[in-house]
Amino acid sequence: MRGEKRTGDSRLRPFFLDTNVYMSYALDPRFEVFHTDGCTIFNAKRDRCTSENVRDELRAKEADRMKLYVDILNHLDAGKPSSQFPFPTYKNSDQNAAINIFDLISQNKLSLDYLRMLGAELKQGIHEGLGRTVKPYIKPSKDRQMIADLGNKAGMHPPDREILADFFDWAHPKSTGSIFVTGDGDIRKSRGLVFKCVNALKGGCGHLGLQFIVEAAKNIGRP
Repeated sequence: MRGEKRTGDSRLRPFFLDTNVYMSYALDPRFEVFHTDGCTIFNAKRDRCTSENVRDELRAKEADRMKLYVDILNHLDAGKPSSQFPFPTYKNSDQNAAINIFDLISQNKLSLDYLRMLGAELKQGIHEGLGRTVKPYIKPSKDRQMIADLGNKAGMHPPDREILADFFDWAHPKSTGSIFVTGDGDIRKSRGLVFKCVNALKGGCGHLGLQFIVEAAKNIGRP
C-alpha cells in the first residue's frame, strides 16, 4: 500500500489484527485474560495491519464500554445491589465485563476511584494500539459472495464475516502471506471452514494464516 509506514521485520509475515486483539492490549489483566499476549503482539517488531471495519468496530465497542462503566457507577452510587443490575440489556462481552467488575468490587479488588478511571484507560489503550498500526487502514471488502459464504458456509456472524473478508481480499494477492490474529474462540474453532470457504472462491490460501492470539504471541519471532 502506498504511503504506509513500515514498522516491522520484512522477513516476517505481517499481522492483520482483529478487534479483540486491540481490546486485549487496551485493558489490564483484571479485565482481559489475553492482555499479556496482546502486549507481546504490539511490542513486537512486526507490521500490524487492520481494516477500516475493525477501526469502526473498535469505536463502537469503546462507546459501549464507556456507557457500561457509567451505568455501573450510577447503579453503585444509588446503593443498589449487583443482583439488580440489568445485565441482559447489554451485549455479551459487556455483560461479562459487568459481572467481572461487580465480582472484583465485592472482593475489594477494585475501588470505585479506579472504576472511574477505566474509561480513560480504555480510550488511551485503543489509541495507542491504533497508533502502532500500519496506515492507511485496509478498505472494506466488496466481495459480497465471500462475505455471504463466510456466514452461510463457515458460520461467521457479522461483523466477523466482513472483517475476515477484508483480510482475505487484502492478503490473498501477497505472495509472502499474512496472518489473521484474533481472540475470538468461534473464529479459531471454525478456522478450517473459513479456509475451505475462501479456497473455493479465491483459490489456494496456503500462504496465509489464521492464529488465535495466544498462538500468535507464542510464535512472534517465527516467519
